[in-house]
Amino acid sequence: MSAHLSRQRKKLYITDLKSENALLRRKEQILLSIPDLIVVFDASGTMSFVSRSVSRFLKCALRDMERSSFWEWLSDNSVRKVKSAFMDALAVKRTGREDSTPLWGGRSMMVELLVHHDPQQQKQGEREGNQQQQEEEEVKMKSPLMVSLKGVVHFAGELPECVCSIRHKEGGT
Repeated sequence: MSAHLSRQRKKLYITDLKSENALLRRKEQILLSIPDLIVVFDASGTMSFVSRSVSRFLKCALRDMERSSFWEWLSDNSVRKVKSAFMDALAVKRTGREDSTPLWGGRSMMVELLVHHDPQQQKQGEREGNQQQQEEEEVKMKSPLMVSLKGVVHFAGELPECVCSIRHKEGGT
């Protein structure tokens, strides 16, 4: 009798895990496909989530962006501003029920996003030996784009993470 109950419990547990896994996959697909530009990174800048819209906007493969450093995509001055805001959010006192703190008091911050080029284009340019094309690509890689960054720092996981939306400001304003 107990072996039968054990099998039933195991079957129910597996069914629950499958349902939970399917729900998580569905939520992941929703997050990946939202039109907003969303990035999630920790205090070291390592990105754990990048929406597909970010990779399309920056013309970079999603797999190349995930687990890379968000700091690589910002100008030095912008890195300092975002790190400072992150540290300020970590220092804010929260009640026991709060698991997040807004960055910059909930306001948007203008930062310089560095537009990178496709690594495949660089490899092709190197193969062709076209020095001028490589130099042009390098200049493009360093071209800053003014964007608005707004976010919160979440404390629910093992390490605090910053969840930010990015909005392009036309004309650099």
